[in-house]
Parts: sequence; structure tokens; C-alpha cells
Amino acid sequence: MIFKHLKTSIRSLIKAKSYSLLNIVGLSTSLIVFLLITLYVSKEFSYDKYHEKADRIYRVYKEDIGNFYQGSNFFAVVPSPLAPTMAKDFPEVEAATRVRRAPNTLVKVGDQVYLEDNTYSADPSIFNIFSLSIIAGNASDPLSAYESVVLSRTLAEKYFGSVDKALGETIMYRDERPVQVSAVFEDMLLNSHFRLTLVVNFEGQMNHDDESLTNWNNSSYYAFVLLVPGADSAELQDKMPELRTKYADDPVDEDGQESIYYLQPLSDVHFTSGVNFDIAPNADRQSLYIYLGIAIMILVIAGVNYVNLATGRAMNKT
Repeated sequence: MIFKHLKTSIRSLIKAKSYSLLNIVGLSTSLIVFLLITLYVSKEFSYDKYHEKADRIYRVYKEDIGNFYQGSNFFAVVPSPLAPTMAKDFPEVEAATRVRRAPNTLVKVGDQVYLEDNTYSADPSIFNIFSLSIIAGNASDPLSAYESVVLSRTLAEKYFGSVDKALGETIMYRDERPVQVSAVFEDMLLNSHFRLTLVVNFEGQMNHDDESLTNWNNSSYYAFVLLVPGADSAELQDKMPELRTKYADDPVDEDGQESIYYLQPLSDVHFTSGVNFDIAPNADRQSLYIYLGIAIMILVIAGVNYVNLATGRAMNKT
């Protein structure tokens, strides 16, 4: 019975080639466009959600009252002492890390010199906050030593041919500091707001007497915190104004600007616009909704056209 219906359908398609071609191509093209747009939008909305503790991870950013840069007074960079101070002073904070990006960094491996873009320095706690899967080496505390470096799988294979061969090897970071490979982690997913490929110890890359480590008026670093389970981010936000008042020599910086710190859920970071010096380019949530609306409209129009053509053909037969 099914075979008979199939034969009848094929004969009908052959008899009306132009109609069949128009209907099939139109509907197929619309479905492909709909699926492509939907997949793109879905990928954008999935940014950073794969981290196991994503619902407890927050970025700390600041507002500089009176300091408008490129039309905004919000900045993604904060002072170096902010993150460790939050971990020390606030019971709501389970862990905190400073992150500093070093784009266009020279890395020397033997006689080979590489120019890398996604290199970072961070506190050892970054591996307790983000889901960075250690596949070889020191999995418990890979950045514990000042001279340590952790590589992604791709860089380990690029530099040394394999993950296992990379362990214990020494490379020259920024072509001047020797660091030893303590661990290798699996490549981060593409739907990550920032993708680490090489991570060195934050304080190990700073002079220990560097004033910026304790300077509340020098904002050059990113900060992420992991809240304890059940912690109220709103209550923690209310406590944050006391940080600068308590620790900074002057609650306003050398330019006479007052800074206000804010917590932002990790899942919102990728969609935040108007924040200066962000760690990576952002997406626009409203544009994604528009794309999704266009995709639905394309599918609806294709369906209506298909029904109209089918109805017209049926009426012609009668």
C-alpha cells in the first residue's frame, strides 16, 4: 500500500516538473536558512553555560563616575587587589581570580619563536572556578608554582608534538621569562567568551614589589568570583562599596573619579555592550532575537507559499 502511494507521488512529481521543482527548492531553501539561523542563535545563547559552576560565577566590573570613554563610563578592568580582597573579606565568595590578557605574545620553544594571541596570566584559583579539564600533569593545583605554565592541548601538540612530551618542558614566555609546563588542559569550547590557550601564574609574571598588585587606583585586570552555593549575589553587591572605602588610600583616584563595582552573571557577559576594554567581542541579544524572528518569518512564508501552490494546482485539476 505504501509502495503504491509512493509510485503515485513520483508520477505526480514527474508530470508537474516545474511546479514540483519550485515547491521543493523553495521549501528546502527556507528550511536550511531557518536551521542555520537557529543553530547560530542557539550557539550564541549557549556561551559559557558549559562551565559546571556557571550559575555561581560572576564577573566584577566597574563604573567610573564622570569618566566617559567612547560614550560609556563602564569598564571591564578593575584593580589588582579587588579579587583577592573579595575572597578574603566576603564569606559569600568561595574563590576569586585575577585575569590579565597578553595579546601578541612571543613564546620561544627551543629555537622556534611563536606569536600567540590568547595567552593569559591568572591566579591558581582559575582552575577551581572555570571548567578547564586537565588531561595531563598536575590536576590538583597546576598554577601553584610561580614559574609554571599550563597549555591547551592544541599548543602542547604544536610546541612538542604531543601532550605527554610537553610536561616538564621549559618555554620562554614573552621571550624573556622561563616557565615550565606543569599541566595540559583540553581545548576550551568555541562558545567561550574568552578562550585560554596558555596560562601563567599571575603573581609569577609580576615583580613581587610591583605597586600595581596593591594599587586600588590602577585598573588593568579582569576579575571573576565564584560564590558559595546558596549565596545571595544581591547581598554581596550591597557590600561591595565598602571595599574601596576600607582599603584605598583615597576613595577617589588620582583623576578625581569614584569607582563603583558591580557583579555580573557569567552567562550575561557575552551579551553586554557598552563596557570598555572587554576581554573579548560581545554579541547583541536584541539582534539575536531579530535573527530568530526573521528565521520564523522565512519558515512561515515558505509554508504559506507551499500551501498556495498546492491549492492552486488542485483547483486547476478540477
